[in-house]
Amino acid sequence: MDQGRRSTRFREALDDQAALVKEAVLKGLGRSDDASNIRLIEPLLQDSEVRVRVAAAEALCRHGRTQGCALLEQSGKAPNPDERGAAIRALVDLQGAHVLPILIEASQHKQPSVRGVAAMGLGHVSQPEALTVLSRLLRDPLPPVRVAAAVSLGQLQGLDARPPLRKAITEDRDASVRAFVIGGLLEQGERFDELSPAIEALSGTKEPAVRTALARALARASEGNRSAARSVVRTLFSDTMPRVRIAVLKSLTKLEGESALPLLKQGLHDEDDAVRATAGGELLRLAQVRG
Repeated sequence: MDQGRRSTRFREALDDQAALVKEAVLKGLGRSDDASNIRLIEPLLQDSEVRVRVAAAEALCRHGRTQGCALLEQSGKAPNPDERGAAIRALVDLQGAHVLPILIEASQHKQPSVRGVAAMGLGHVSQPEALTVLSRLLRDPLPPVRVAAAVSLGQLQGLDARPPLRKAITEDRDASVRAFVIGGLLEQGERFDELSPAIEALSGTKEPAVRTALARALARASEGNRSAARSVVRTLFSDTMPRVRIAVLKSLTKLEGESALPLLKQGLHDEDDAVRATAGGELLRLAQVRG
């Protein structure tokens, strides 16, 4: 892979007009062990696009340049929500020493997207402070932020995140949020039979978005809950809505690995183009893992 990062064509992509392309190349250069890339990365700190500047700072930080790390932490407190969100995601990925205070501050930002990014990042910081902040974000006014908090609470290790999740499953009025609360509880090791009534109620709802959320959330079940979770997810594959079947295929790949092959192959013959494309993508993913 490093040989590809050293290729002339790869480096020339830094001149591409699309910010997404330059961002992707910078991430690749940041993971390369070739120090000569630094001189290619540094000019991009002045790029007109926020996401490119943040990606350049991240790449330099990965190369051990304090300038890049400092700029990244500075961007993690920027007033621009896009810049702040991109920097926070990078800081979480880098697991820098100062990431927790930045996440805590971002969790109180007026912009929901920043609070959501903070919630997602806190799932990778298994410290008591993260549990406290995520418990607060689980009561955020906006459902997307609460979903991110529920997912992250499930991811916390060495901490019992079940109490706030148990409370949310009875108090949250948004069914999609409750689906991800269930996922968080299952990931934390809550017994499946304790959650069966809530799972059954959500799987039978008339709202496709809720059934989709449930299919996605059940993929987070811990080892002891996976067998029961797989059974529910498989029943959802007969759903009439393509978006639900798409979520099922993705979740079963996570839950079953190669055991999901027969259903994925069945998905290749689905009447919906997007479902067939998803089945093909998941089959390719499994093939790459095997290879």
